[in-house]
Amino acid sequence: MEMTRQKLMQLLNELIEECHTRGIEGTIAIYGGTAMVYYVPELRTTQDVDSMFRPFSEIQSAAEVVGNRNNAPNNWLNMQIHDVMPPIGDDNPEVKIDLGMTFRFLI
Repeated sequence: MEMTRQKLMQLLNELIEECHTRGIEGTIAIYGGTAMVYYVPELRTTQDVDSMFRPFSEIQSAAEVVGNRNNAPNNWLNMQIHDVMPPIGDDNPEVKIDLGMTFRFLI
């Protein structure tokens, strides 16, 4: 499933709402194609959201609910980049904080 910036932001906003409803507070660092689409919307689309997030199981569960609601693949939000990226840093200036969730978009 190709996802445009509009679709990605819709999914992420719904994820924020789902996490808020469940009382989840956490951090999601977003990498790769999604970060590029965030910064340069006309550049391209992406297949999934390469990310690192915590708390893992709680956010993963919320993401599955959001994905099911939107007919997105089960792994639309994934941590496949985990093996090649360093831990989530706290020094990136591009941060979106909303309802207890912190997002970092890293290229």
